[in-house]
Amino acid sequence: MSHDQMKPNKKIRRTVVKVGSNVLTEQAGLNKDAIVSIGSQICRLMDQGIQIILVSSGAMASGMKKMGFPKRPEAIPKRQAISAIGQADLIREWEKTFDQFNHKVAQILLTSDDLTSRKRYLNARNTMNTLLGWGVVPIINENDTIMVEEIKLGDNDNLAAMIALLLDADIFINLTDIDGLYDKDPRVHPGAKLIPKVSTYSKDIERYAGDIPGALGRGGMLSKIKAARKVTASGIPMVIAQGYWPENPRGPISFPGNTN
Repeated sequence: MSHDQMKPNKKIRRTVVKVGSNVLTEQAGLNKDAIVSIGSQICRLMDQGIQIILVSSGAMASGMKKMGFPKRPEAIPKRQAISAIGQADLIREWEKTFDQFNHKVAQILLTSDDLTSRKRYLNARNTMNTLLGWGVVPIINENDTIMVEEIKLGDNDNLAAMIALLLDADIFINLTDIDGLYDKDPRVHPGAKLIPKVSTYSKDIERYAGDIPGALGRGGMLSKIKAARKVTASGIPMVIAQGYWPENPRGPISFPGNTN
């Protein structure tokens, strides 16, 4: 889950970037500064010829804050309605940001049916490949507005991993609210140690991850480790990085082998 796992001279051509709810939302609603910062970095990568697929969380968290709900409602119709409210704000802010840098975006909302049915799988892949060929950034989220247990993908870490496999990405960058995988939750334990690189999976790794929950999003660190296991099994390296920094030196700005 680091750049060290890539072949030294491999040129990165296609990247999946997933941004978590904790990065994209704050007490007042959407964290617009974070959206602008991440969007500007993505645009610089695009200007280097790198295709970007963005998996963006934040719709439900944004809708909750907009409606003044302190926690997710239990009733599924209310969750779906909140997601619809938040998704409108979320895609609008991303579109405004990318427009500043002369790049266009497209919204794609998916359920597990779209990725397990062969026909719909191929349609989704063809649509996203067409958008990428046009230089448009697909912004993907789970379709929470119609989501029920039978068609739920689980969380956006899993969704982003599936998209990375679907589109043969060269790397998967997962931006969250902590620097990476620690042996304890660093928000609770000041002495927690960062694990800079994971080459093999073990029960210890899953135990560390299981002790670091998410706050606003459905997934915690364990869902990120499971996503990493899924993509790295197919040869796609994954980076877990802090998404709050104005410039993120650990992950999304430059790649070995990419020069312009």
